Amino acid sequence: MHPARMQLTFISLAAVIELLIIMGVAFVTNQLVAEKGVSMGEYMCKAGLIAEIIVTGLFGLLVGIFGYCCWEGWVLGKSKNVRAVLALLGSSMGLVLVRTAFRTGEMFAGLDSPVRREEWLVLVLDATVMLIGVGVWNVWHPKRFLPEKATTYLAQDGKTELQGPGWKDTRSLTETFLDPFAALTARGGHQKPFWERNGYVLKRRR
Repeated sequence: MHPARMQLTFISLAAVIELLIIMGVAFVTNQLVAEKGVSMGEYMCKAGLIAEIIVTGLFGLLVGIFGYCCWEGWVLGKSKNVRAVLALLGSSMGLVLVRTAFRTGEMFAGLDSPVRREEWLVLVLDATVMLIGVGVWNVWHPKRFLPEKATTYLAQDGKTELQGPGWKDTRSLTETFLDPFAALTARGGHQKPFWERNGYVLKRRR
C-alpha cells in the first residue's frame, strides 16, 4: 500500500472512531437525554472501542510484517534506526491495545463488576499505561531516528541513504481506490516504483 495513503487511511479511521466515542460519551453523560438515547450512546462507545481495537491490531500487524521483511532482508542487523522505530511503534501499539482493551471491558462489565468499582485498575491499566506511552514518545520520539527529508529513503542494503522523488503515485484516483495495494495496476504509473530501480538488490535470508 502506498505509504502516504496508508497514513491517510489510518488517520481517517482514527478520526471516525474518536468522533463515534465522543458522540457516545455525550449521549451517556447528558442528563436531558432519554433512556433510549443513553443506550444508544453506550452502543456507540462500545462500537468505537471495538473498532479501535481492530484498527490498532491491524496497524500492529503491519508493523510486524514490515519488521519481518526487514529481518528477512538483513536490514535490522545493519540499521539501529530501523530497530528503534520498530521497537517504538510496537511498544506504543501494545500500550494502546492494553488501555483500549481495559476500557472496552469496562464498558461491557456490569455496574457491580470490579472493573468498574476498583479504582486501582483504572490507575494501573489506563493512567499508568498512557503515562508510560506518552513518556516514551517524549524521550524517544521516532523523529530522532528518521531522516530530515521525506524524500530520503534507505536502500536495500540497509545502510545507504538515497534521495527519491517522494511518495508520488501517478495512478488515477479510481485505480488507487479500487486497487489500494497495487496488485492489479502498476505502482507509480506503468513501471516499477523508483525504489526497485535504484541499482540495489534486496538480499533475503533464503
